Amino acid sequence: MKKKIIIISAFLVIIFFIIYNLTEGPNNIKATYIKDNKEYKDIKLSDVQNIRINTYTEGGFNSKIVSDNDELKKLYNDIFNIKYGEETDMACEDNSTTYVIYLKDGSSKSINIECDWIIINKKRYMIVK
Repeated sequence: MKKKIIIISAFLVIIFFIIYNLTEGPNNIKATYIKDNKEYKDIKLSDVQNIRINTYTEGGFNSKIVSDNDELKKLYNDIFNIKYGEETDMACEDNSTTYVIYLKDGSSKSINIECDWIIINKKRYMIVK
């Protein structure tokens, strides 16, 4: 009987450590959503007039303004649900996108993405996929 209790206890401890490492362990990156960042958390979809997408690639510069309500809602959700993790020094010059969010009050906010990094307050962070 004691042997069974010891085996079951050991099994439960192993399961606990496996679950811990999969969810909270040191190998996992703490991620933050753009929508939770203090710089952007007050921007609501209802406040957005339009979003300009400026793309810079080896092929050159391209710009597009999104103002259609359905397209704007999808783009807003895509941008604000981006997750980013640890800070990095990586940079990329031939593949970047700047989203300029124009608000109805006349102000604007920008979100810059280079390759797999997002730039917030002049710091680069890894995008978590």
